[in-house]
Amino acid sequence: MESNWKEIIWQQFGASIDMLENALVACPEELWR
Repeated sequence: MESNWKEIIWQQFGASIDMLENALVACPEELWR
């Protein structure tokens, strides 16, 4: 049971990192200055 939770948490963490990357890539260059 615990390993299932660890896998679920890890998958959600990975998905959130992917979403952060997408947001950074989609953000216009002007906003970074």
